[in-house]
Amino acid sequence: MLDPAVKPRDFVATESPRQNVQVQEPLLLS
Repeated sequence: MLDPAVKPRDFVATESPRQNVQVQEPLLLS
């Protein structure tokens, strides 16, 4: 979904912190 250039911190600006955590986990695993 998110581009590699898009950092999780930037994602927080549009989504809630909890949603961001759920997104970071798969990104870190991959």
